[in-house]
Amino acid sequence: MPRKPVSKIAQRTLRGPRHRGHRGLVMVELALVVPLALIMVMATAELGRALAQYNALNKAVRDGAHHLARTAILGSTGLVQINGATVTETRNLVVYGNILGTGTPRLPGLAGAQITLAAAAGGSASLTASYTYEPIFMKVPTFGYSEDLRPAFTLQAGMVTRAL
Repeated sequence: MPRKPVSKIAQRTLRGPRHRGHRGLVMVELALVVPLALIMVMATAELGRALAQYNALNKAVRDGAHHLARTAILGSTGLVQINGATVTETRNLVVYGNILGTGTPRLPGLAGAQITLAAAAGGSASLTASYTYEPIFMKVPTFGYSEDLRPAFTLQAGMVTRAL
């Protein structure tokens, strides 16, 4: 049985004349949208990581300030005296989470030298810490002129407490 010839209208419908000019448009849209979506996902992850590290730094400083407030008071005089043992214990507590200084640091790269303790007015003690945050995803290429740059910025946390 011979096949019946297909009409011109049916041929246009089968080949999709309306979609003929749109065939490459989907690939162009994909090429434009996917990089932007990836950048947004990576930026969101980086922001979340920065906030988590800032929160960890604040918690560490708070713990250290409470320890400093308990140990820095000189008897019943109401005077704050920060001696070497108090400084060491407080720095260890901020960096490692314990006064012995054992284990791994709470934040990568956090060291005791980044922590400052001082006696404040009125029987108070202050503790400040600065931590250099280095992003994972963000890297600025220099196109072979030097090493790629990783923008870093400083997170700072501080607390003043009344010595008990």
